[in-house]
Amino acid sequence: MEAWIVVGFVTLAVIAFAWVSSVRQYQRHLLEIRPAVDRILRAALDNVIPDDPRAGVRPPTGPEMDRQFVRTSGGLGLFYTVGRVGDAFVHHVSGKAPGRPRKLLLEGMLFVMLDLSERLKTCGFPEEGGPALDIGESELGTVHVEFTLDAGQQARMEAETRRATARAAP
Repeated sequence: MEAWIVVGFVTLAVIAFAWVSSVRQYQRHLLEIRPAVDRILRAALDNVIPDDPRAGVRPPTGPEMDRQFVRTSGGLGLFYTVGRVGDAFVHHVSGKAPGRPRKLLLEGMLFVMLDLSERLKTCGFPEEGGPALDIGESELGTVHVEFTLDAGQQARMEAETRRATARAAP
């Protein structure tokens, strides 16, 4: 009888340890999102995709693409682009977490949306009537967040992002 009690306590200890470890890893993953968005947004602002009707919209390649992509320790991959369409600037963030729980992807992208909403408020956009954040999911399970800024709004976003990343730099 005493052996079963010891086995039960050992089992509970192992389960508790695994749960605490996963919670810590998850918290670390979420804490990585804001600096990751800072980094890939800055890279995307430095590499705006031009509006060229002859060539269509071309995503960045090579080193520019590498700077606009990040993968968190939790496995969430984020890719940020800014494309010019006429006088507007379309910001687009794609997120995917292959082989990871869907919950991680959706909660990670929720944090991205909250971060972008806060960033837009910091730039002086009102909560009501500011740029709308659209969210969608592709058939392949990639989650997309998109919003559009005019030239003046884009200039404010660039200035605030440069200030924020300059403050965060060591």
